[in-house]
Amino acid sequence: MNTGKKRSMPKTALGLAVIVLAIIGVVSIASSFIVDISQKAEEKSREKFSVYEEFLSVVVMNDPDTFDDITQANKSQLISIAVWSLIEKNPEPDTYDYVDSGILIPQKDVEKELSLIFGDGVKYKHSTVDGGEGIEFRYSESKKGYIIPITGITPIYIPRVLEAKERESAITLQVGYLASSEWIQDEEGNMTEPEPSKLMEITLSKNNEGSFFVRSVRAL
Repeated sequence: MNTGKKRSMPKTALGLAVIVLAIIGVVSIASSFIVDISQKAEEKSREKFSVYEEFLSVVVMNDPDTFDDITQANKSQLISIAVWSLIEKNPEPDTYDYVDSGILIPQKDVEKELSLIFGDGVKYKHSTVDGGEGIEFRYSESKKGYIIPITGITPIYIPRVLEAKERESAITLQVGYLASSEWIQDEEGNMTEPEPSKLMEITLSKNNEGSFFVRSVRAL
């Protein structure tokens, strides 16, 4: 029979309810903390990956033949990469001299860029090289430099670093090669990243100053 009196929650049950709510609160805070840490770690990794991607952009753009050691690399391809790297840095208009068929990049600049990308000690011989897409970087012995045609080129691939394993003196990267021609624009105008056309393992060596250079490029 309902007497119309309100029943109060027993103190024991009330205590349990408070404890349960407290536990839920702690779990919620802990979950938020873990998610926050995870997001920050992911952001930090992506920030570091972007540094590698910027460094590798001109290498991946040229898609050189694979090599297990820099001494085995195609030296003409290395020179082409160094020349493109100098061009990609958007030098001031008066940095290089203009010649009839283009601009003249001194071989000493190319040599310096080769050292920055591939380290010291790479043996090569200056000669005319293929710049890709029908472009030729003509070497002039008399001018001691490369004559570069004034033209543009769309990179074949763009690098996307998927994984990085760092050791004391080396960094091993798993790099996805994203084809430039396969990016798709959605209805809102955003570009959709394609799946990698191929996966490569690129190893970088680190020096005492903290900079790094390419030592090997292998297929996965």
